[in-house]
Amino acid sequence: MKASLALLAACCLAASAVQLSGCGGPPDAEGIMKRSVKALGGLERATGWKTSVNRGLMMTTWPGWGDLRADCTYYIQKPDMMVLDQDYSAYDHPFFFRYTYNAGEAWVMVNLGVRQSERYTTMLDKGLRTVDGIAYYLEHADTLYIVAEVEPDTILTGVDFTRVAAVEGADTVFFDLDNSTWLPARAIDKDDQGEWNHNLYDDYRPVNGYLVPFHETIYVNGSKNREMIWKSIEFDVEIDRAEFEKNRPKPTED
Repeated sequence: MKASLALLAACCLAASAVQLSGCGGPPDAEGIMKRSVKALGGLERATGWKTSVNRGLMMTTWPGWGDLRADCTYYIQKPDMMVLDQDYSAYDHPFFFRYTYNAGEAWVMVNLGVRQSERYTTMLDKGLRTVDGIAYYLEHADTLYIVAEVEPDTILTGVDFTRVAAVEGADTVFFDLDNSTWLPARAIDKDDQGEWNHNLYDDYRPVNGYLVPFHETIYVNGSKNREMIWKSIEFDVEIDRAEFEKNRPKPTED
């Protein structure tokens, strides 16, 4: 379950060596972020969609259970509804999770039981609010800056990138942008448990004129935690509103 929540949370050379084409002076963080969003398809396409449906396979490892796989279907309807459905039962594991966020209320169906907590609500709310990724932070960050010196690591290798930090309130997200394509290769943030999440993105494919990563690999505190392989990603498709009402907890009586 921790791995599922971490999935929401939120995608080297010294930056001084990087030059934006067409610029006579040194690059600035906002300019680099704009270049990345443009490479993805532009701000309007990155933020203008209203619904999305993602279907794919998640591979993860749980202590005591070993390597697990789950069929995943994620429904999003802006601005305030999201479902993360993860079914392990298709691969001989007797459990499933279904996370729902609907207009400020969140609940999780775990096998046959429904759970609610402030943590679920906070995590799902943030995941939905920042669902546009780097385009969201370009528009909403309080501060953007280039990280001039980046220590090498073994998680993201073979990519020449520039790291830009986006600060929003008390949160900071670091984006590693491929210097050859300007596409996000990695996003790094700290979750509510104080653990560092590295989200690696590749296999970008066009969907409705917008480049989307169909392969995501997530590391937590330096160890590989899970991998997402999307089979299909659709934007602006009709979603039955009943999807966002399933398993809603009954009101408690005073």
